[in-house]
Amino acid sequence: VCADGTIHAGPQIPTPHGADAPHFLEQIFTLAEPLCSGCSGLGISVLGTWDGQQQKITGACDNLPVLHGMPLRASMEQRLRLPVAVSNDVNAAAIGEARWGAGRGLQQFYCMTLGTGIGGAYVSNGRLVSGANHQAGEIGYLSCAGRGYETAASTRALLQTLRQLAWAKGKEDRVLFAAAMQGEPVCQPAWEAWLHQLACGICQII
Repeated sequence: VCADGTIHAGPQIPTPHGADAPHFLEQIFTLAEPLCSGCSGLGISVLGTWDGQQQKITGACDNLPVLHGMPLRASMEQRLRLPVAVSNDVNAAAIGEARWGAGRGLQQFYCMTLGTGIGGAYVSNGRLVSGANHQAGEIGYLSCAGRGYETAASTRALLQTLRQLAWAKGKEDRVLFAAAMQGEPVCQPAWEAWLHQLACGICQII
């Protein structure tokens, strides 16, 4: 990524859910090393709470528990010989939007991400509000109609419902999500119910 926000390469690998910490880190090294030639540094956005003082992930990483307590920054700096910055993924997204995206020129805005979970970050006067425990703005554990917000309204929650349809058998998640978003009739009850749950959480945030 260049200083103006232009992305030049973006390789992907399946998330190594079952890996222990050494194997997980090796996957990240393998992904990052070919990209680092000529780079001035490495930025890592990661789920969970990144504690800059302790230099490790201290919680909120239920969807990838191998990260808990991982000294990610030190491990990457030692291997790649580059300065490394680590941030929570949604905080990083909000900073990106503030600098190059939908948040440019705004004094205050709130950023949400939907995926395996639901994340949030709040920017005020151009600066990220992180809070005393680095969790300000986090919303995944809100209560929504008696259920956890990300349990009810994450992308994963929608896909779990869609997979129960006979029509969905054998289809990949990306295909299911695209079909629901594009108005496939058999998906619409699940789609509308999911949007309702998502909106309920947004109302609480406001």
